[in-house]
Amino acid sequence: MGELLKLSSISVNICAVQDFLWHGTIQPDATMYQNIYKVPHGHILKDDGTLTSKIDYTSISIDNHISFQDASVKFRQLFEDATQNLIDTSKMIGCQLSGGFDSSSVYGIATKYTDNIIALSMDFSHPSCDERDYVDAVMKFHGYKTDIIRKDCTALDYKYRYNMKWNYDLNPHWPIWVTFTMLAPLMEAVRENNIDTVLTGQVGDHTLAGNQASIINHLYRGKISDFAREVSYLKHPKRYIQRHFKNKLKDKIGEASFNRLKMLLGKSVIQPSCEEVFGEKVPSRSFVDIVDRKTFKWEDQARIVYSLTSSFFHMSRYSSFSNAVYEKYGIKFVSPFEDEELIKFMLSVPPEYRYSMGNNRHLHAHAMKDVLPPKVLNRRDKAEFSVIVRQQIDAIDREKLWQDPTLVKMGLIKLETIKAHEEAYIGGKMKPRDFNRYWRMINIEYWYALNPYLDKSEFAPNPYVLESCKD
Repeated sequence: MGELLKLSSISVNICAVQDFLWHGTIQPDATMYQNIYKVPHGHILKDDGTLTSKIDYTSISIDNHISFQDASVKFRQLFEDATQNLIDTSKMIGCQLSGGFDSSSVYGIATKYTDNIIALSMDFSHPSCDERDYVDAVMKFHGYKTDIIRKDCTALDYKYRYNMKWNYDLNPHWPIWVTFTMLAPLMEAVRENNIDTVLTGQVGDHTLAGNQASIINHLYRGKISDFAREVSYLKHPKRYIQRHFKNKLKDKIGEASFNRLKMLLGKSVIQPSCEEVFGEKVPSRSFVDIVDRKTFKWEDQARIVYSLTSSFFHMSRYSSFSNAVYEKYGIKFVSPFEDEELIKFMLSVPPEYRYSMGNNRHLHAHAMKDVLPPKVLNRRDKAEFSVIVRQQIDAIDREKLWQDPTLVKMGLIKLETIKAHEEAYIGGKMKPRDFNRYWRMINIEYWYALNPYLDKSEFAPNPYVLESCKD
C-alpha cells in the first residue's frame, strides 16, 4: 500500500476515524485514507472494477441427513488436507501454540506431515493470560516431537524498545484495534530462525464455534428429548425459551406492532437512542451489517457468514499483527481454518453438531480427540490480555498526550470526555467497553501523528507524540 500512497497527497478519512473511535470498526470497504478502498475478504476484484464473492453462501444448504460421525470424519479430513496444503516440507516453518483449541489442533495435525516445524509460544505469568500449562500439555501429548521457542512476554519494555513508535513503524496504515506488541519477541525469533511461514489457528472461532441458538432446532424437528437434554445444560432455560419466542413473535408481526402489544400489556418499551458516554452522545453507526434470519435453521449459517464478512472481522484482520508483519517482512501467517472447502462444509453442518451439551466446540472436540490432550479438550475458558494493554498504556505520559489531542481538533470528541476516561482508568473503575474505547483514542493519536503518508495540513498532529517519538 505504501507505493500506492506515494503517488499523491492523501487525506485522512474522518468518517472512518469517527467510526473506529466510537464503534471499534469501519465500513467493510473503507480504509483510514480518503477515497482509497479495500477488497473485502472472500472477494475478487475483476479488471472491470466489479467485485465478486469467491463463495456463494446462499447456495449452501444444511445437510440434515449427514450423521454426526460422518460429519466428524469429513471435517477431520478437510482440516488435515487444508493443513497439509500450507506446509512446504523442504522449509522450516513455525506454528503458533497458545494451548487453545485452534492452535493446538493446527500444531497436532501439522506434526503428522513435517518434522521441519518449531512451536512458537508466548509465556505469561499473569493469571489472566497464563496458558503455559496448556502448552506443556500439548507438547507432552505429542511426545515433545518438535522444538519450541518460548518467549516471556509478561513485562516487555513498552517505554523504549517496544513503544508506540515501534508499533506504527511496523504498521502505519491502521490504528491498532487490539495490541500486538506482546508478539514482538516471537516475531523476532521467527526472523532469527529464517522462518517465512507461520501456521496459526486464526478464524477457527468464526467457522467452528457453535451457538445456543441451535438448541431450538431440536424442538422444531420434533426431537423433544434432545431439546430437553440441551436445555438442561443452560443456567436459565426458562429465560432462553421466552427470549426465543419473543423474537419469533417480533419477526412475525413486526417491531412496531410488537412494541404496541407490549405497551397494551403494560410493559416498558426501550426507544432507540444514541448511547451516552461520560456525558457525550455517541454518534449513530454510519453503517449497518445486515444478517438474513428468515428461519432458525438459516440463522446459524448467517452467523458464520456474518462473522467472516462483517466490518469487525475486516478491521481485526487488516489491523492485525500478522498482516503488519507480512507487509513489513514478508512473513506469512496462514491458517487451515481459512480454507474455502472447509468453510463451505461447516456451513452445511447441522448447527446442533457444533453446539451440544453446553460445549460450543462439540464437533471440533470429537474430531480432534486423538490430537488434543484432555486438558485442552475439556477447556472452556480463553486467555484475556487487557493487563498487557495496560502495561503499554502505563508506559505513556498521558498527561502530556492529552494536552493538545488531535481527536479534539477533528471535532470527534470533547476534551472533557477524554479526561473522564483517564480518571476512570486511573481509578480502576473503567468498564471493558470504555477501556477498549480509551485504547482506541490513544492509538488514533499515535497513528495519525506517525503516519508518513497523510497530508496533515488540515489537522495538526499531537505535539507530544511527535516529540516523544523522535529517533
